[in-house]
Parts: sequence; structure tokens; C-alpha cells
Amino acid sequence: MNFAVAVLTYNHPNITIECLKSVVEIVPRELIYVIHNGSLAEHREKVQSEFPQLQHVVMPENKGFTGGCNEAMKIVLEKFDWLYFLTNDITLLSLGLLPDLPGLYAPLIWRRKKDVVDSMGAAFIPQESKLYHLKSKEEFSNLPSGHFPYVPGTAFLIHRDIFQKTGTLDESLHTYWEDVDYSQRVRLLGLKMDLHLNFELIHKVGKTCHKDPFYTNHLFKRNREIISNKYRL
Repeated sequence: MNFAVAVLTYNHPNITIECLKSVVEIVPRELIYVIHNGSLAEHREKVQSEFPQLQHVVMPENKGFTGGCNEAMKIVLEKFDWLYFLTNDITLLSLGLLPDLPGLYAPLIWRRKKDVVDSMGAAFIPQESKLYHLKSKEEFSNLPSGHFPYVPGTAFLIHRDIFQKTGTLDESLHTYWEDVDYSQRVRLLGLKMDLHLNFELIHKVGKTCHKDPFYTNHLFKRNREIISNKYRL
């Protein structure tokens, strides 16, 4: 099996533990990496004590979503061809067989329970500084002019070739819209970006940025303007 799974976490150990319980049911423990993105020691140690057989990567300070994701990609894709990347506020349902072609792939994400689709990828309208989730394979494959696909950072599958050609996420963005930027870089290089619908998960309510104005107000609004201007036609 030439893949590994990385789960990004920043504090909130109970949420991370629930996520990892779903992951270890599907993935061998030696293939699971937990990226502790500057978590407090007591929070990190609670997760480590619950899952001592996993690969725990301790980052001494929080580097935002971009820094944590970059750490996961660097470590895993140095050893494996494929990385399944997960944030800690999900329940993993399945991984599916690996795709035939290297690419950046979006999973099927259910919203809270498995009867409402949250997303099958997403779209970006730079002219309107707008993002929206896609709900079907047909939507992803037939976007209107000026609408561009992107793979949300909640969870994705990426091949080493894509990472080597595209590089890391832009850490100056810290958190929010970094997934949009990265996907556009993949698209503009002519690399494969698609859906992998046998890779399924349930997305819960994230807590890391929840109601923190630094994230939800400052970073989100700042990065929306930066990325929309960067790709505006």
C-alpha cells in the first residue's frame, strides 16, 4: 500500500480522538500520521496516550492550516506516492481504491450524517470573489464559464507528482482560501484535478477557527481579496 493518511489537529483532543477512531478502523496504524500543529502539551498528550501506535508529528508552534498541511505533505510524500489528508473534524467512512492517474482529488463529503451531500468538490468565481460547493459529478465536470473547480482543504487525496510540480501551500495566507489558491495552481499547470467519490467522509462543525474573529473576519476577508484579485480575468 503506497499511501498514508495524515490528520491535522490543533488542540480539541476529543474531536481528534473521535476522528482517529474512524480512521484506525480502515487504515493500518503504521500508515496514520497525526500532525500536532502547535497544540498545547496536555491536548497533544491526550491524543498520544489514546493512540500511541500512530506516527505523531509535533510542531512546536501553530503555523496555520497552510503550515500544518505543508508539514503533512512534506513528511508523507517523501515516503509514499499518495497522501490522504484529513482535518480532525471528520469521520472517515472509506478510502476506496487509489486512482490510476496522479492528481489532486476531492472526496465525497456528507454533512453531519450520511443523507445530505456537503460537497463533491467546489467552485471559485474570481470575478465575484465567491466560493460554492458542488453537489454532483456533473456539476464538477460542467462548470459555467468563469467558474473554476477547486478541492476543499477539509480532506483531499494528492499524489507526490502533483506536490513536486506545484510546491507547497502559500504560508503567507495562514488559513482560509489556501485550498482555492493551490487548486488554481494545479489547474493552471495543466495537472489533473478530479473527484474520487469512493473516498467518503462526514464533515462535522470545525472548532479550530469557530467564532474566532482573527480567522473568520480578518483572515477570511483578507485572503478572499488576495486570491480573487490574483485569478481575476
